[in-house]
Amino acid sequence: MRRFVYLILCAILVVSIPGPLLASNKIFKVGIYQNKPKVFVDAGGEPQGFFIDILNHIASKEGWQLDYVTSTWEKNLEKLEKAKIDLLLDIAESEGRAELYDFNKEIIFSYWAIVYVQKHSKVQSILDLKGKKIAAMKGDISYEDFSRNMENLGIYATFQEVDKFSDVFKLIAQEKVDAGIISRLYGLQHENEYNVARSTIICCPRNLYFAVPKNKNQDLIKKIDQHLYQLKRDDQSIYYTSLIKCIEGFSPWKFPVWLVWLLVLAGGALTAFAAGILVLKKQVNVRTLELSKRNEELLSEITERKRAEEEKETLQAQLIQSQKLEAIG
Repeated sequence: MRRFVYLILCAILVVSIPGPLLASNKIFKVGIYQNKPKVFVDAGGEPQGFFIDILNHIASKEGWQLDYVTSTWEKNLEKLEKAKIDLLLDIAESEGRAELYDFNKEIIFSYWAIVYVQKHSKVQSILDLKGKKIAAMKGDISYEDFSRNMENLGIYATFQEVDKFSDVFKLIAQEKVDAGIISRLYGLQHENEYNVARSTIICCPRNLYFAVPKNKNQDLIKKIDQHLYQLKRDDQSIYYTSLIKCIEGFSPWKFPVWLVWLLVLAGGALTAFAAGILVLKKQVNVRTLELSKRNEELLSEITERKRAEEEKETLQAQLIQSQKLEAIG
């Protein structure tokens, strides 16, 4: 009897606990990689980026615990296929991937890729890549699309696969390859760190989503879609504030430190020059007043001297006249 009462009480307690609190015990492993500003790990080891902000917000509402797992993009795809992670961020959908993974429905972001080349390269169009050596990140869907498009056009090139976008930049800068395919946002943010040039070749527009292992975690992506639907219809939501902060708010051109100091020094010099002009102007005004006063004094002296000379001449004339009168008398 006591055991029966105990079970009843436990059942009542479980039913009375709010849903999010129960869900808080759910831990999801999330695969991430370095693709700033969409998703990356900062210098302190903390996951950051547009996708991270959105997922953290949804997790806080649902009471989920997120265990971020950092790896290369290719290894993340393998882990997702084998269900070693529960969720993967920043992934484009394709027919091949749809057979391996399930995607959420709400579009999170759209992007395309850019072809970078060596400095002073003469490559201006996709036709110029014929016979060239091109670097690309393993598992990057832009790489798959681009190579397939080139083949369809009858343009054959040699591709060298690497693990990270940064490795693509390094190979171009070291002139070990002629060109490389880079995600637009990553390229714009890091191109100034390498001795490379951005070409006019863009390709492979795609929409980005969250993905889970095939036929697993369906409730997870459904919840994500429910929140995304609401977030995208509120212009004050974390979706738009993070979009501005992480993507629209960053500048691909970094202000050089030497230019900052040059502007500071120039500003200081201009300030000193302006101060010197003011001091000089004050001194000129004072000197002008002194000269004006001196001129007035000189004029007064000249006037007095002239008057004295006139008086002297009058007296001399009177004296001469007096002498003439005496001589006559």
